[in-house]
Amino acid sequence: VYNVADSSGNSDDPITRTVRVVDRLAPTLFLGTWDDSVEFEEDGFLVVEAGHPFASLEPPDFAASDACAGELGLPKSELEENEPGVVAWAWALNAQTGEPNDDGTVLPVTYTYDEFTYKVGDHLLIYQAKDGVGRTYPDFGGDNVPDVFDDDFRLDVLDEEGNFKVDYVRLVRVVDTIAPTIIELVGGARIVVDCAVKFVDPGYRVTDIADGNVEVSVSGDPDVFTPGNYVRTYFARDSVGNEQTVERLITVRDNCPTTFYELDIVVEGEGAVEVFPAQLTYAEGTEVSLTAAPGFKFRFARWDGALSGTSSAATLVMDSDKTVTAIFTPVVWLTMIVTPPDAGKLTMQPEPIELVEGAEVGAWVGIYDPGRTVAISVETARRFRFKGWRGDVEEPEKTGCRVGCRRDIETIVAVTMDTDKTIEAVFKRKLPWWVYVLIIAGVGGAIAAIAGG
Repeated sequence: VYNVADSSGNSDDPITRTVRVVDRLAPTLFLGTWDDSVEFEEDGFLVVEAGHPFASLEPPDFAASDACAGELGLPKSELEENEPGVVAWAWALNAQTGEPNDDGTVLPVTYTYDEFTYKVGDHLLIYQAKDGVGRTYPDFGGDNVPDVFDDDFRLDVLDEEGNFKVDYVRLVRVVDTIAPTIIELVGGARIVVDCAVKFVDPGYRVTDIADGNVEVSVSGDPDVFTPGNYVRTYFARDSVGNEQTVERLITVRDNCPTTFYELDIVVEGEGAVEVFPAQLTYAEGTEVSLTAAPGFKFRFARWDGALSGTSSAATLVMDSDKTVTAIFTPVVWLTMIVTPPDAGKLTMQPEPIELVEGAEVGAWVGIYDPGRTVAISVETARRFRFKGWRGDVEEPEKTGCRVGCRRDIETIVAVTMDTDKTIEAVFKRKLPWWVYVLIIAGVGGAIAAIAGG
């Protein structure tokens, strides 16, 4: 606002001027050069140890600023729409060789800023400064993709003398020179075990800064029947060949029992028995757990010998040499299908040993011992009617409601389970009552019309 007055106090009306401050200048970005404490390869790559926070390596002369936003700070992986700052991307340089990726392209793999430091190999870092009104340096155009590759998708940021053609990129080589770390031997570096008791390794935990979890090879089993000290070795190697070895001392107590017994497992049929602890011989008084697992189309029937019963899990105490027999018997499958699935349900007598849902919608599988005769009855849902059977129906002439059965149980069929069989109950949806009314009314009207004509 401008006010003008002379020495006598005479003045004119104030004049107002509107001033609009705009930001037409892009932010500045200066990566500078690395100081002498930073290691370089001859081909211009900054060498960084895997897992090291890359932001902490920024040199003092890194700068990004804007006339309005001021200092823009260290790079981020992404910025909000109107947030000033520096955004950076890391691209794996598999494209510099021109070799295709798994999908046939030669475009590089991208990682978020700092995430790439866990990826061993060569990387291109691309920086872009952005102010609060959306102006950027450099301006990558509408697709916001920097032009740093030639027509063959090979890296093109260095001139013939090895200098950068652009001032917004860096080359970083992530290396892994640190061996995997076995950070903990569960149970400690020395453990003591009883004589004649099966040794079970308490376990370990291992990690690698670049690979994460790595495989560990373990060697050195103690002879639990001979008291003394034994060394167990844990060896870890990462993907680039860094190695670490850790040892555990295992002491077997001198408390060996004087009497041992043998346990003999016999299997009849198709199946297996899991024994814990699994040993050649057992000290007197040792409790042994056995679990029976049937094979395909077999079921566990019973134990025989030193054990009895039909439960698949059992225990026994070794007070003598013992023989245990696990008996598995074959089974047959009765597959029952309801078509359509919501039209009704099937009931079996006797009930199956096990009933499981089939692979198809509306299908169930009942498991039976061979030779059983199974009666299958149909219960029809509302608005459906039962049409008949399909599949392995032996006596279709017996279908139909028997004397004394409920009206909603429309039919019963008998099946002898001498092999796998499939039974399908087929239903048809009833028409609504009003359809019949319309049909009857229509027929009556037609007759009246003919008579009147």
